[in-house]
Formats: sequence, C-alpha cells, structure tokens
Amino acid sequence: MSSSAKRPCGTFESCSADEFCVATQGALCEPLPPAGAECGEGCVRTEHCCNCTAKGCLRAPHEQCPDGPSCACLDGDFLSNCTGSRRECTETPQGVDVVCIAVGLDENPFQSQN
Repeated sequence: MSSSAKRPCGTFESCSADEFCVATQGALCEPLPPAGAECGEGCVRTEHCCNCTAKGCLRAPHEQCPDGPSCACLDGDFLSNCTGSRRECTETPQGVDVVCIAVGLDENPFQSQN
C-alpha cells in the first residue's frame, strides 16, 4: 500500500499506511431509548445502555513501531488504556485495525468502579 493511499476508518476518518485505525467500544454510553426506539448509528443496544463506538486514526510512534503499524508494537505505553484483554488487533493488507474496549457490551458503565 502506498503511503499516500487512504483507507476508511469510521464515518469521517481516512487513515494513511502509517496510522492505526482505532475503534473504542464504549467511548460513549447513552441511556437506553424508549421502548421501540433504536440506538443511534455506531451504537449497540445492550442491557445497560446504547454502547457507542468511536473511530479515529492514530499515527504509529516511530520509537515503538519503527517498521510502521503492527499488532506486535502495541505493547508499548502509547495505548495505555488499551491493553491485553481490553484490546483486539487485526492486520490486513489495507492496514492495522485496533479495537479498544472501554466498556464491553456485557458491562454496565453506570456501575460504580470502587
């Protein structure tokens, strides 16, 4: 893929070859709509809320990813809130896609975190 080629990442973003497409599940959790109504676009209705995913491009830091974006270079600290079991990574010929799980589909975002 040439460095000038762009690939879609969400509705409004296009990532270049040296960027990760990062989707954050639960970036926003909205109250459930009234009965019969649907959650907004990009949101999944769960038991607790409309769990909304935000997507954006993130440039791979050269110090941690000298060969460009890859799943292997994610273990550095530049995605500190997106580690281990809270992360899914997929490498394709078009680029690297990362899902960070801020609020899982089975989690209650309104439950106290104490």
